[in-house]
Amino acid sequence: MTETPENVFEGQYTEHKVDPGDDPSGHSEGGTVSVHPLHPEASAPPVLNIFRPSDLKLDLTCTNYLLKGLIDAGDLGVVYGPPGAGKSFCAKTLSRHITAGLPFVDRRTRKCGALYVTLEGESGFKKRLVGLEQEDGFEPDDQFLAACQRGSDFKDPRFLQSVIDTMKSENIELVIIDTLARFLGDSDENTNAGMSRAIDFADTIKSATGAACLFIHHSGKDTKQGARGHSSLRGAVDLEISVTRPDDGTRIMKFVKVKDGEDGQEYSFDLTVKELGNDDEGEPVTTCIAENFRLKTNVRLINNTAIKGVNKQLYEIVVDYFAEGGGILKNPNGDGFQTRVGTTRDLYSVSEAKGFIEPAPVSLVGGVSEPDLETDTLEKSRVRRNQARIAKALGQLRTLGLIGYKNPEFWLPERAEK
Repeated sequence: MTETPENVFEGQYTEHKVDPGDDPSGHSEGGTVSVHPLHPEASAPPVLNIFRPSDLKLDLTCTNYLLKGLIDAGDLGVVYGPPGAGKSFCAKTLSRHITAGLPFVDRRTRKCGALYVTLEGESGFKKRLVGLEQEDGFEPDDQFLAACQRGSDFKDPRFLQSVIDTMKSENIELVIIDTLARFLGDSDENTNAGMSRAIDFADTIKSATGAACLFIHHSGKDTKQGARGHSSLRGAVDLEISVTRPDDGTRIMKFVKVKDGEDGQEYSFDLTVKELGNDDEGEPVTTCIAENFRLKTNVRLINNTAIKGVNKQLYEIVVDYFAEGGGILKNPNGDGFQTRVGTTRDLYSVSEAKGFIEPAPVSLVGGVSEPDLETDTLEKSRVRRNQARIAKALGQLRTLGLIGYKNPEFWLPERAEK
């Protein structure tokens, strides 16, 4: 039997005798083949599966995403960054939004189960989970599962099978491994053979369950070069998310690579200290959570050359309005998707403050003590012009698909699909 390359499935293959008559293609000459217990189909002879593009009928139903336009079921992804940037915190908050079915800033999520496996820092990991569960908006959720393991556990085929069985029984469609370095253990991440262990694991998970797999990883010495290790990882992943902390103190989560989607979407966020209670000596027990995610770079705006002039000005005001926490959570389309919704009254005030519309005359700032018929008439005319300017721009932005707008309410819809 041909020696199997070293990877996550090492030592799991068995030999099976093949009779030439068992192969309908007539290609087999008999002998033995290597068969993986989780992939018995690997023993079948390869067949060229051809089709014509004209015969394709695409399924356009929106059932395959986890985070619409950014993360799909079956994706292999890596969340990387330098120590202390907050990458693990981001992954926990993001996965918790998915299991709760809550919108993540400007994106829909599809509610499904997630499994977060940590391979280091068990005590701190549990505190972070408790802190996240205490956040407003997150109800107790049985779809979010967590586990503390050793990286060496994944070398055991029986453990791998138990992971797959659990994922199937619990409807898990997202698994997160924290960290990739611990997962690889003594395998060299700077070689193709070493990094292939992680890639093969994700492929096995996808084949068996259809779930997405995200690895938490470190960036190299030069953070601009992306995730640390052999380039085979970057070639294999569908999704790359960088988490950084620039010199100005802000924290940024950026979708660097999105297969079939929009690269470059950025969110700023806060890493907030949260008290969980007091210990037996009366001292506070604390952890951190990633929260207050805000749209920082809107690639839809950058890539859409149709947004110009007045429309671009108002769109930037709308994006900033929601990024700063404006509006309230509502379901404007009646489709079960909650997002932040603002009113044109609020937008009028913000637009006036940012110079998009005519400001109130100096004589009216702070109010007037005596009514002035002429001034009052001019003020009404000014307000009507301003309202018309806002309404026209909102209508055009709605036509471009950049906002939802049903007077007097407006909102940011989910971004373009993958």
